[in-house]
Parts: sequence; C-alpha cells; structure tokens
Amino acid sequence: MKIGIAIWNIRKKSIVETINHLSRMGFTAISFLGSSFEEESEKAVAKAIKKNKLVVTFHLAFFSMRKKWFLKELKIRLDNINGFIKRNKLEKYVLNICFDPAFDEVGKRHDVVYNANNTIKALKFSLKHTKNIRIGIENWTVNSKIADFEKISKAVKSKRLGILLDLGHMHIAVKKGIIDRKNLSEYVNALPLPVVELHVHDNNGEEDSHLPLGRGNMDYAEVFELLNGSKKLSKGCVATLELKPHMKDITIAEKDRRREVIRTRKITEKYLE
Repeated sequence: MKIGIAIWNIRKKSIVETINHLSRMGFTAISFLGSSFEEESEKAVAKAIKKNKLVVTFHLAFFSMRKKWFLKELKIRLDNINGFIKRNKLEKYVLNICFDPAFDEVGKRHDVVYNANNTIKALKFSLKHTKNIRIGIENWTVNSKIADFEKISKAVKSKRLGILLDLGHMHIAVKKGIIDRKNLSEYVNALPLPVVELHVHDNNGEEDSHLPLGRGNMDYAEVFELLNGSKKLSKGCVATLELKPHMKDITIAEKDRRREVIRTRKITEKYLE
C-alpha cells in the first residue's frame, strides 16, 4: 500500500520543495487540497511528482451547502484538477478525488447538520465530470452511520465510488456511541462501499486533534488489523497521514516533530504492508 501525507501538513518555501522533502522522508504518495497547485508553476509541480514517482490524491473541503450555486463552484474546482492532470500528463499518477460531506450551518452556534441530498448530488456530479479517477466521500461524525453510507450507495451507482475512511473521525464516533453497530468490527465489515483512501491520525476520542499515532488513545493496532481482515480496502488504497500542521497542540522540537511523522509512517507501513 502507498503511504502518503497531506501536503498541507508540511510547510516548506514552495510546493516543489515540499514534494521533494516528503519523498526524502520516505512517503510514496501525497494529497493536495483542490487549490494547492494553483499557487505555483504547475509544470514544476508535475515534474516533481513524476521525478519522485508519487501517487497523488486530491481532497476537497465542502462547507455550508445551502448555496444554490455549489455545483457551479464544484465544477470550477474539478475543471482545474482535470486540466492540471491533462496538461501535464499525470493520468497514471492521480488516483482519487475525495471530499467532505456537504453540510449546513444552522442556528446561532452554527451547528453542523449533514446534508445527504447535496452530498449525493455532489458525488454524482463529480463522477460525471471526471474519468478514470475514483471519487470518495469522507466520514465525519455527522455522517458516520452505516445507514448514511447505505443511502449513498443506493443512490449513486458507480464502480469508481468509494469511502475516504478517516480513522480519527471513526474513533470519535465509536467513543461517543454514534455508530449504528455494536462494535468497531461490525461497523467496518458493514461498510457498503470500498475504502479508496485512509486518513491516518490519532486523538483522545473527543476532539479531532490530528495527532501522530500513539499520542491519543486510539487502538491503532486493532483498527489496522480489522481493516486488513475486512477486505474493504480497495486495490490501490492509499493511506494518507493527516497530522496537524507543526503539531501546534504539542510542545515539541522540530527534529522530534519530524521523528513523530516518520514514526507514524512506519507504524502505518507495518500494519498495512
């Protein structure tokens, strides 16, 4: 399995320098935010990807989806990604485009409410406007139930559709009793869609703090073993580390921060090789 890292977690002077740095650290895949490559010479970015033989995934963030024009905005983002791939002949490097579920912010506290209908619209739209790229929907706590994914799998029929399974989000959902299965094993085995990508990070079961593995209380050994035995990981699934930039909530020196990133990569490789 390719082990990657979210490129927004590492800060270098340029994206090209960041890509080269991550490759030297031993990563074999990288994940971009939808707009990341637009800030620099895309040819230089593409050259760095090819030079380091990296697998690429994209992640799109959706916020309040009450806007009627959200599909128009999604098309702009997808057109940018498609253009970047085509102009630079990156078809064999890019595997996934995954995104957060659509949600609405309601009330004075701006509470988040999952918008299943808009999520389904966005998935159908993304599949229609891409070719040969897998499209994945991420699990948040607001859409963590198997029933939420069953609704999607019934409404959207495509072999390219899958789940971006965020292990930190799943851990919180389990700890808070949000999942609609008796235990984690039943939950993983009941996933109705293949897992096309993992987001790997740890937390205390309450806050989505994006910590290195072992810094929270997730039993990552159990989680990885369940995933390996579930047959839910799709062929070519990428495990993407999504650690908080510079680990701001941890008092840690730069050399130790780097060590923790490498340690998390090695743990992930050990269990998912």
